[in-house]
Amino acid sequence: MIALLATLALAAEPTPLTAHAGHATTLGKGHGAIGLFRPWAIGVSDRVDVGVSGPASLVAPKLDAKWSLLRDEDGDRGHAVALTAGLGMPTIGLSFLRGTVLTSDPTQTLGVGAVGELGLVGSLRQGMTQMSLGAEVRAGGMTGTLAPVDLPFVGAMLAPLTEGPVVRFRWVTDYALSRRLVLTTDLALQVGAGGPDALARGFFLGGLSDHVALGAGWAVASETLSFGERDSWGFPLVDVQGRW
Repeated sequence: MIALLATLALAAEPTPLTAHAGHATTLGKGHGAIGLFRPWAIGVSDRVDVGVSGPASLVAPKLDAKWSLLRDEDGDRGHAVALTAGLGMPTIGLSFLRGTVLTSDPTQTLGVGAVGELGLVGSLRQGMTQMSLGAEVRAGGMTGTLAPVDLPFVGAMLAPLTEGPVVRFRWVTDYALSRRLVLTTDLALQVGAGGPDALARGFFLGGLSDHVALGAGWAVASETLSFGERDSWGFPLVDVQGRW
């Protein structure tokens, strides 16, 4: 990762700090973005991005794609609409949690599970500030018999496997405090048979150069538990990102 970030300084054209997951804008052919705790994405054409779940692929591999349906740029203003899709296998890393935060009940098996996603997102841009609203349907299936997981962050990720299809709404805003400093807020609400689950993230991202940035922030998840009550967890976030 360090060697890759160092080579980005030789790239000719940077990707803007506001080119984050959650927006309808695409990166552009040959452009990309990577990070320790964000998806790795690259533009395979001016209208199509593909990405993977980055280092998280070791425990929860996921493939994402974004197709630009509409993009209109007019000076300091712009808007875009895109179709998003994804396919992941979130059960691979669950074996590490078995017997700790996950039940070791022998009547429950993890098996192999896959979750598919299909959504639509729209974005508005004013200067260097961008905001987006999206919705996606998440559905999946598995060979095991895993019960709903009462664990913030993990429970919502596995909900399509343990509770049935869900719909997730997401609001992302990148507010440019300066050319090299962006405040990102990311709010998501997932609705399904198991009750609503919410995730809120705030993140300051500062550009060390046109191609390397450092970030710090926080994340809080609120989970509807299987017996009707709610639980919340929060923790700090740090990241190193590269873009070209």
